Amino acid sequence: MMKKLLLASAVALAFGAAGSTARAGILGDTFQINYDFPGLGSSIESTTFTPFAAGDSVLVEFGIDTITFYDNAIVISMDPGCGTGCSQTAGAFNGIVISDLTNPLTSATLGSTNFSGYTLNFVGGEIQYDQQGLEVVPGHFLTIDVATAAPEPASMALLGAGIAGLGFARRRKAS
Repeated sequence: MMKKLLLASAVALAFGAAGSTARAGILGDTFQINYDFPGLGSSIESTTFTPFAAGDSVLVEFGIDTITFYDNAIVISMDPGCGTGCSQTAGAFNGIVISDLTNPLTSATLGSTNFSGYTLNFVGGEIQYDQQGLEVVPGHFLTIDVATAAPEPASMALLGAGIAGLGFARRRKAS
């Protein structure tokens, strides 16, 4: 019986480890993107978007901002059509809120930027990019490095093997 238990555990572990690979990137996830003004939670524009390839992008804030998605980063850039010296209207919050609807974001940190006068927060799994006081200069960008939680396949296989082992042990005890 012990040989069967070991064999079943080894097979479960092999199938689980070979079945899939871990995916911690964001491509293929569905995002909720809101443009909130005059306060956080007061969306005046909202869209959902699913990037499937690196470089897929969506226009928000009535076409002023372009949000481009990569496997582990989101880049926000300003449309040159706004013109040099264009600034954002004052309010309690005037900006973009991004949340991952498929796999909640576990972190969002500033990667690189040539913007100034903005606030970037990561609260409750969502990115809050407040443009209050931002001086818009065409060609400026903000890169946000992101991560999501994705279970490792080997961990899932180990869990499956443990559950199978408990089932076999219980069956052995009952007979």
